[in-house]
Amino acid sequence: MLLKRRLRPHRALLLALPFAILFVAAFVPLRWEGERTAHDAYNPLRAPTASEAAALLSSWLGDGRPGAALVWMDAETVILRTGYYLLPGAEGPESAGTVTWAGRTYRLISANWSSACSEHRLDRVPLEKELGRPLTDADVHPSFLADRPVSFASEHVPLYFLTEVGFLTLLLASLLFFLSRSGRGWWVVPLVTVHAVLVLLLVPSYSSAFFDVDTFHQRVAVEALWDGCLMALLPLLLGCVVCFAGLGYGLRASVQHPLKS
Repeated sequence: MLLKRRLRPHRALLLALPFAILFVAAFVPLRWEGERTAHDAYNPLRAPTASEAAALLSSWLGDGRPGAALVWMDAETVILRTGYYLLPGAEGPESAGTVTWAGRTYRLISANWSSACSEHRLDRVPLEKELGRPLTDADVHPSFLADRPVSFASEHVPLYFLTEVGFLTLLLASLLFFLSRSGRGWWVVPLVTVHAVLVLLLVPSYSSAFFDVDTFHQRVAVEALWDGCLMALLPLLLGCVVCFAGLGYGLRASVQHPLKS
């Protein structure tokens, strides 16, 4: 038996929960500002500041379309919808254009290539102060990107956090539960492989826009876990072959020499 005793389901969950919380929490400060490389877009896990929101609203794409628009407004809040996020500076990889606001230049970075968009709920007063004028009904365009699904909503980051903690807790608890009941070390690699495959299957359904032409990270930590599982899949599969060969050899030896086994 790999663990000292068999774990009951609730015990496995209690052991897995702190690790899941720490793992997801560690990614929050790393993902706060966003990033863009040649193949990876890391959406910032926050709403844009008033200055950034004003810059997005003043941005225009090469085909003459606005980069963002307000789609809803009441006396206290507005909802901004866009297919982009901002990174400081005029130069960098995979930029869809630049915009300058209040003397600062930003790059427009695509949030995804999968015909989705992002939504941000913002306080109205700071945005009006940044724009230097009051917002009116003429500033609201409810049909802007209305045909696109919302793949990232900054107000849902706490929900993303709790969802990922729950997902990782169940995943790790399941692995610990079955490892505690495996009588031989040969089962370690196959059990790990099964749980890695579960990550590869479940993460795209939860973060549907994160992979298309490039890799678009729009959640907290599970997409990084997906990347790790994908890179480890081939060694794990090769390890499964070795483990099953060892199991087969052990069973064959026990049949041929029952007294020795």
